[in-house]
Parts: sequence; C-alpha cells; structure tokens
Amino acid sequence: MTLTLEQEKLVQHLFTACQTNKPLDRDTYVGVVNDFDTAYAVQDAVMSLKEEPTAGYKVSLTSPKHRQCLIQILHFMVPRLYHVF
Repeated sequence: MTLTLEQEKLVQHLFTACQTNKPLDRDTYVGVVNDFDTAYAVQDAVMSLKEEPTAGYKVSLTSPKHRQCLIQILHFMVPRLYHVF
C-alpha cells in the first residue's frame, strides 16, 4: 500500500514521538487514517523505522477528559498502594 504525504508525515511524527516519549496532538491527525489497512500500513512503516525486532507494540489515544479521570484514579489509588507495602 502506498501512503499519502499526510500519512507519511504521521509515520515520521509517530516515530519521533516514540523516540522522545512525547504525545502527539490527536486533533492534528483527524482523517489521516480512515481504515484498518491504512492503519496497519502506517504501523508497519513506523516499526520499519525502528530497525529492531518487535515483540509487541501498543499505541493508545486518550481524550483529555479520560486522561483527567485516570489522573484522579491514580491520585486515589497510589497513596493506598504505598500503605499496603
């Protein structure tokens, strides 16, 4: 599958985000990938840039609202975990 210029840019940005451990702004990429075949092609292109064997790979996208909920859960759970140990 041949990727579009925008999809190739996404590949580069995903690779850089992976290397720098910095999130991407999801709104920038709305509509760039619209089907599973393209998504897998983008994923394969990112992994080929890494030039290392892949045992597993996961990318997730979390909305600001969901991220805030996760932060609240973490703040609730972490003090309790420290008391257990």
